[in-house]
Amino acid sequence: MRFSLHTSFRRRSAAFVVCLLIFGFALPAKADPQADFAKRLVELRNEVDELSGELENKKRNAEERLRSVSRQRSDLAAQIQRERFRIKRLTQSLESVKSKNSDHGDLSAGLIPAVRESLEILRARVKTSLPFHRKDRLSELDEMLRHLESGRMPPEKVLMRLWAFTDDELRLTKESGLYRQPIVLDGNEVLAEVARIGMVMLFFMTPDGQAGFASRTDGDWEFRAVSDPADRERISRLFESFKKQIRVGFFEIPNALAKGGK
Repeated sequence: MRFSLHTSFRRRSAAFVVCLLIFGFALPAKADPQADFAKRLVELRNEVDELSGELENKKRNAEERLRSVSRQRSDLAAQIQRERFRIKRLTQSLESVKSKNSDHGDLSAGLIPAVRESLEILRARVKTSLPFHRKDRLSELDEMLRHLESGRMPPEKVLMRLWAFTDDELRLTKESGLYRQPIVLDGNEVLAEVARIGMVMLFFMTPDGQAGFASRTDGDWEFRAVSDPADRERISRLFESFKKQIRVGFFEIPNALAKGGK
């Protein structure tokens, strides 16, 4: 019995030793502090090198921006200097122009009465002339007078416009043609087709078939419709000829110059 217990104990002890050996080999080796410190030191050194490189790049970029700003500042300073010199020259030129305009202004002021008188004379003529777009022609003269009186336009420019207007008036006396304009017929305003013979006679035809001419009465003009079918036919043929661009030839028309168109 003793022999068995002793033998069993020895066997158990041997098994325990074997287990310890197995577990001893399975336990991890103890970490080396110096190796970990060296590894961390290498990592920190790499980080320092990267940050140092970034710092150098930022430093170079900042220096480049400073140089660029410095160049721009120099360019702006030179530009400001040029603009100051330009302003100085313009100021001198302006003073010279003001001096000349002062003398010129006296001459312009002397033109105002003459231009005003010419406008009034021409306006009176248009007011009694053939009633061809008379309202528009008078309106243009009135606008010139307003510009002259208000000073919005110098008298020299008004005179140039007046000269052009006079040329147009002379041209009207030399030409004939078909136009459209409002006329007052029997107290009613009608948009009619008109045939102008220079600035001597003005015939019309209305959309409803009436035909007639402008007749001078008591120093003014009025539009009259003809009642004679033959006269209406003559006016109709005149309009047809104008529409066919026939301007030269023999035309039989009512005598719009005589009183009553006879």
